[in-house]
Amino acid sequence: MPVVVCDSSTLIHLARIGRLSLLSDFHDKIIVVPAVWKEVVEEGQDKPGSSEIRDARESGWIEVTAPHNGPLVQLLQRELHKGESETIALAVELHADLVFLDESDARRVAKVYGLKMSGAVGILIRAKLA
Repeated sequence: MPVVVCDSSTLIHLARIGRLSLLSDFHDKIIVVPAVWKEVVEEGQDKPGSSEIRDARESGWIEVTAPHNGPLVQLLQRELHKGESETIALAVELHADLVFLDESDARRVAKVYGLKMSGAVGILIRAKLA
């Protein structure tokens, strides 16, 4: 099964337009890091999409996993937010097949680590072509 790690922006964008399910249409499981879960579900509990993302975890297609490489997370936090840093660190650790990132700074850093990327627009284009 391909390993797919997702940052908060892709979850938020797709949830806000009612298309979060596209992620599960194309991927059996999406992994998010604790900082993303906290931002999107806990701190964003009153925002559109938060309950759908919580439901996705309860149904098993979103999983929360923490990166183990603390020094890499700290290094990445010099340039990126905590969620982006944890997402990239976990993708590197797991040798992820795909990482969903929408922010240009995060994409630039992920490229340095050789990560294959997509984002909300990419998933919408894939859905349109399917």
